[in-house]
Amino acid sequence: MIMGKFNLTSTDVELAAQVADLINLGGQQVRPVYPATILNNDVIYCVQVVGDRVIGVCGISNNYQRSEIKHLVVSPDYRGKSIGNSLVEKTIDKSTNRCVYATVRYDNFNSIRIMVRNYFKVTNLTNGSVKPLINFVRNL
Repeated sequence: MIMGKFNLTSTDVELAAQVADLINLGGQQVRPVYPATILNNDVIYCVQVVGDRVIGVCGISNNYQRSEIKHLVVSPDYRGKSIGNSLVEKTIDKSTNRCVYATVRYDNFNSIRIMVRNYFKVTNLTNGSVKPLINFVRNL
């Protein structure tokens, strides 16, 4: 499911709230993400829903020369079921560029594994504001 950002309905607002809650769940964000941010930024979010509950999310921001994967999160109850892989694949399909990159905390082993499985290559390591980061890139 791709979140629509035009002609917003109460369902879109509820989805945005659930997406924000899921992104904030792990406490890994430098700043919290709010539903209004989800609805008003340039990120395209792919979400996995079970019933009326968002259980996974992955976003992509398309810039001038490259696209960036953002906020890959799967609910702890649903991890290990290839949902993250599926979300990354669907999100990459929304890229408008031939180069997609992602930044992952060095201790986020699940996301690192998903990036490698989706043919991303490590480009370098950088110091994040909280912990070191691994930069990944994939050319389409």
